[in-house]
Amino acid sequence: MAAIQRRPGSRTVLTASFLPTTDINWPSATAKPVFLHSSFRTSSTWLWERFRRLPETTAYYEIFHEMLADLEISHLMGNNYASWDSRHPAHAPYLIEFLNLIEGERGVKGFTSDMAFKSFLPIGGFDGDITIEEKTYVDFLIRHSRENHKIPVLSCTRSLGRTAALSRQYPGCHILIHRQLFDQWASYTSLSLKGDNYYFNVMNLVIDNSCDQFLLNISTCFPTTHVNIQDNNLFYRFIFFHLYLYAHAFDACEIVIDVAKCRNSDYQATMEQKIRQSTSLAVDLSGAKRNFEVSLLSIDDRASFIDTIRQFTKIICGTAPTTESADFVTALAEQLIEDWNHNDFHTRRMRSGYIEHLTSSFALGNERQLVIEAQSKAAAEGAARNALAEELSGVKAAFEMNSKHSAEMQARLSDELAIAMATVEKLSDELSHFRNEQETMASDNEELRRESKSLRAALDLIASELNASRQSHQEVLSRFDKQTSQLLHTYAELNVAKAEITKLNHLLKIAQQQPPTLMRRLARFKTRTLRRIIN
Repeated sequence: MAAIQRRPGSRTVLTASFLPTTDINWPSATAKPVFLHSSFRTSSTWLWERFRRLPETTAYYEIFHEMLADLEISHLMGNNYASWDSRHPAHAPYLIEFLNLIEGERGVKGFTSDMAFKSFLPIGGFDGDITIEEKTYVDFLIRHSRENHKIPVLSCTRSLGRTAALSRQYPGCHILIHRQLFDQWASYTSLSLKGDNYYFNVMNLVIDNSCDQFLLNISTCFPTTHVNIQDNNLFYRFIFFHLYLYAHAFDACEIVIDVAKCRNSDYQATMEQKIRQSTSLAVDLSGAKRNFEVSLLSIDDRASFIDTIRQFTKIICGTAPTTESADFVTALAEQLIEDWNHNDFHTRRMRSGYIEHLTSSFALGNERQLVIEAQSKAAAEGAARNALAEELSGVKAAFEMNSKHSAEMQARLSDELAIAMATVEKLSDELSHFRNEQETMASDNEELRRESKSLRAALDLIASELNASRQSHQEVLSRFDKQTSQLLHTYAELNVAKAEITKLNHLLKIAQQQPPTLMRRLARFKTRTLRRIIN
């Protein structure tokens, strides 16, 4: 029974008796991410779903799938195991982990469609790094999972070319999932027979548009113009494309799982223990199956076919980073040859008859399809005619209604036109009055210009006279300064003469007491002194 509980300093909490009473052991906020790397049709969805079952994980499906760029919330539920010939186990829709990550009306935040195949191989090859946009996007997924107290599990069938780059960028648990190559080829073939060539097409897209020299050489050595499941070149492309990618993904992964071997209980237990040791997650790998569908490949020269596979495998092993990865690729190639040999031995005669039957079935199916298309076309044309007739009837009714409205509109427009003409006439008179005022203003402006010109000439004359007066004043000041200097000099000399006269008067007083001859001498000396001063 539900009850309301309130703790001091907390929000109101709704509890129920059916909720577990034990504390939840939240994963660490720095828990290592888990990456699941694989190719298409390798049972990677089965392994992803096993991680998804765990309460501790947020298991993102196909993080580099091109559909994420246009994903809408309304499409989430319809994209599930039953919506196509997936042969996947029953489970919830694939992409619901992206529910709260869709930005705006469509598209997962941070993801662009170029990440699917344009960035399949880093720009620097296997030793290159993922792009800044890829890093930002993957960081966002990991952060979102951790914020929800979950361990992020990121799976993708488009990550084999960048497995090493992702492993360097995100230390954690990287798991490589693979399947016996001939079984995988048979799955591709089966879907192609049903008209689904998606996996062949994207493989050829990567090979033919790659900047990697080996893949370009494969494109040249084994050209294809269209998907033909009996074409040896398509089979060679499939083999060498996967062996080359596996050679460079192997060393970057901590755990390598052969899904078919998980049927063995000892192998299953070993893989479960490795996952638990690396991630602390208890993943259940029981229930694995090996399915083989169909291969219509016919090889005439068996010896050449086998030797071509082995020689190209040697070249691929030469590019492998380590002997372990080279041995891994060699083992895959030999297993492929063994599986093909076994299948070819047991199905050669049956395959020939099946191809003939399939060809006739396709022809019959094409004829039936043409009849169905013709019937559909005729029905569509009849429906179109009926729709046109209804549309024509509607147009006639609309025309009659429009004619009535047109007469009313014409009368109203005539009244509005008369009002508009009167308004135009009034505006014309106002415009004429405005133009007269404008001409008067122009005449006044011209008069003001002439007066301004005269004032400017008078101001220039006054300025000239003022400059002359300033120069004359400067000359007077200069003469005054010179005369003042001369007067000061004369005043100084008079002071000196005054001192000498004072001295002479003193001497005269003394001389008056002396004989007359001395008096005459002093008188002459005084006269000479006065003359000198005056001069």
